[in-house]
Amino acid sequence: MLAMEIMNPRTGVRQFCEIKGQDGPGVALIHGWSANHRRFERLHDLLSQQFRTVSYDHRGHGLSDKKRDLDYSLGALVLDLLGVLDELGLERPVLMGHSMGGIVALEFARAFPERVRGLVLLGTAARVAHNDKERASMLRAAWMCRHAFSFVSLIKDKSKRAHPDIFTDIADPRFAPQPAAVGMLLMGMAHLDIRDQLPHISAPALAVGTPGDATMPFDLTQEMAGLLPDCRLVQIPDATHHFITENPGQTFDAVAGFISQLM
Repeated sequence: MLAMEIMNPRTGVRQFCEIKGQDGPGVALIHGWSANHRRFERLHDLLSQQFRTVSYDHRGHGLSDKKRDLDYSLGALVLDLLGVLDELGLERPVLMGHSMGGIVALEFARAFPERVRGLVLLGTAARVAHNDKERASMLRAAWMCRHAFSFVSLIKDKSKRAHPDIFTDIADPRFAPQPAAVGMLLMGMAHLDIRDQLPHISAPALAVGTPGDATMPFDLTQEMAGLLPDCRLVQIPDATHHFITENPGQTFDAVAGFISQLM
C-alpha cells in the first residue's frame, strides 16, 4: 500500500491518495458526500487482491485540502478526478463511485468518455430530490451544514459513532470535512437532475443499490440504471446506504465479476 499527497496537476489542489494492488488498468474509488477514502477501506483491501486500486479524498474532505474559499462544485470535483488519474497514470480506469461519488463518476464519463473503461455506481442516482418539497429540505440542510456543521454531524453521524470498528474515521478529527464543502455540495445536489444526459453515456455500467437505502432511495437507483444504455442492476438485501462500509464482502461479490470482464 502506498499513501501519498499529490498536487493536482489540473486544479492545483493538494489531495490525499492511497494505492493498493498490482499493476493494471486500475479501479478508482470515489467516496461520497461528507465522507473520505476510509469508507472504502475494507472493500479497497478486497478489490486490491485482484486489481490495482486507487482511493482519494475530495477537496474539502478527509486528508485533502480544506481551504474554505475553494470551489466546492460538482464540476470542480470532476476536474480533480481528472488530475488524480493523470498524476497516478490511470489512463482508462473503471470508476467506482458511492453516493455523491457515483454522481461525480457519471459527470466524468459524460465529459471525458475516452478516459472511462466502465462505471460501478453504488447507492447513487441521477437526481437526489424527488420533488420540490425534498429539494427545499435539502437546501435548508445545506445552510445548516455551512453554518452549524458540528451540530449537524452530531445527528447525522450518531449511528456511525456507535460502530467505530467499522467507521474507522469517525472519531478522528483529521477526517472532519470542511463545512463550506459539504454545504455547497449539498446545495448542488439539491438542484441536480442529469437524467437527460444518461442516454449519452456509453460506458458499460453496473448499478448496485439496496431497498434499505434511506439516503439514495432504491427507486432512484433503478431509474438511473434504466436510463443508461448499457447498465446492469444488482440489489443488495438487508443493507443501508453505507453498504460499502458495513457489507464490504457482499459489495465485492456484486462488483468483482463485472470489473474482471472489463479488464
